[in-house]
Amino acid sequence: MKDGRKVAIGVGLAAAVAGILLLTAWKKKPGPPEPPPPGVANLYGFITDAETGEPIVGVDMTVYQDYDMETATYHATTNSQGYYQILDMLFEVDVTQMVVYANGYETYTNEHVPITEGNNSLNIQMSPE
Repeated sequence: MKDGRKVAIGVGLAAAVAGILLLTAWKKKPGPPEPPPPGVANLYGFITDAETGEPIVGVDMTVYQDYDMETATYHATTNSQGYYQILDMLFEVDVTQMVVYANGYETYTNEHVPITEGNNSLNIQMSPE
């Protein structure tokens, strides 16, 4: 019977440690994505309230890239930490424009988003309406 209790205690401790590790990982702020393959770009960052600095959850954004009379369109939505990422974008383009919508906030528009090969960080602060 003693061996059974040891196993139960060991299983309980393992579950507790796993729970702590998951909670720690969940609260950890996301960082840059893995670098993209050569010839493409990633865009990532955080969207926060300009007054409080708090992350804005569920923000919808669209990025348009114009090149050689064609347009590429990318969409993203922020997660629970206000984090977004768009992977494998073009970078040698004529124009990269971003439009960001969030209920209760002024629409954010940037008509000249600088995109280079590799990872590109762009944090945005949105003003309440």
